[in-house]
Amino acid sequence: MGSLVVAFLTYSEMVILVILFGLFVAVFSVTFFALQRSAKEKQWKWFAVVLVSWILGVGWVFSLIYLLGPGRKPRWSMIYWGEQTGGSRDVF
Repeated sequence: MGSLVVAFLTYSEMVILVILFGLFVAVFSVTFFALQRSAKEKQWKWFAVVLVSWILGVGWVFSLIYLLGPGRKPRWSMIYWGEQTGGSRDVF
C-alpha cells in the first residue's frame, strides 16, 4: 500500500505546473525550429552551436539569437509572383 501515491494539487500548484509546462513547450519548440532552420539552410556552425548549447542547458538562448538574428529573411521575400513564373497564381 505504501507504493501507491496519490497527489492532490491545490489550485495555485496547478497554475504553477501549467506555467512550467508552457515554458517547457516554448523552450523545446524554439530549439527545435532553430535546429530545423539551420539544417535546412545548411548553416552547420549554427546547428552545432544550438545543439551543444542545448546539451549544456542554454540552447534556447542561442536558438532565439539565431531565429531573431540579422540573417533572418522576411516571409514575403520567399514569394514568387505569377508574372515571373508565367502562371496566374503564387508559387511558394
